[in-house]
Amino acid sequence: MGWMPIDLAPRDGRDLLVFVPSHNLQAYQDFAVVARWVSRDYDGREGWFDNFDMIEPTHFVYIPEFPRW
Repeated sequence: MGWMPIDLAPRDGRDLLVFVPSHNLQAYQDFAVVARWVSRDYDGREGWFDNFDMIEPTHFVYIPEFPRW
């Protein structure tokens, strides 16, 4: 599976790798980051968060399982 639209992403609290275009945050370049959907944070907001910052991703992929030794 490749990158999928963020509208299809599960909103169950699991970590996902998300793509954020630079124009969504006025950043210098596009980036990918691990994030999760938060239904309500400490100040009542809901959305996609990486650590403590709310972001606006457009696409996601599932994070693969770690290799087994």
